[in-house]
Amino acid sequence: MRKNEKLVKVFDMEAELAERLLEVMETKKDAIVHMRHDMLADAVRREEELLEPLAELEQERAKIIREIRLPRTAMPDGTDQTERRLDLLLNALPPGEAADLSACASRLRDAITRIMNTNEQNKILLSHSRQFVRETLRILTDNYRRQLVDQKV
Repeated sequence: MRKNEKLVKVFDMEAELAERLLEVMETKKDAIVHMRHDMLADAVRREEELLEPLAELEQERAKIIREIRLPRTAMPDGTDQTERRLDLLLNALPPGEAADLSACASRLRDAITRIMNTNEQNKILLSHSRQFVRETLRILTDNYRRQLVDQKV
């Protein structure tokens, strides 16, 4: 398999995993909202299972991109470095492969953007949940003056 084809395949697999991760994060959001700790624990476990192969694919993508010959450009510090940006890569590929790669990259970019937005929402929801628990404990303990559990056994 040629490097260009392999790169398109890696981008596609990354996009697929990112979309699955997004689904898990949506499940996690529902678990937080509905205070379902069992559902939340399962979602976190599934997230962890998806993150490892996603990181491996990212490394594979970077390796393939390094191997593809791109035009050299002078860097601000005077060194001659190969630019690894997607636009240069797309310009270096034949039109059909460039279109496939561009579609996969757009799909991945969209999934990552949605993951970041969902992650922000989940952070806010968790913050509100923690505040709710603190307030509930404050009310139940009469502003932390009473113990919630009798420690006599």
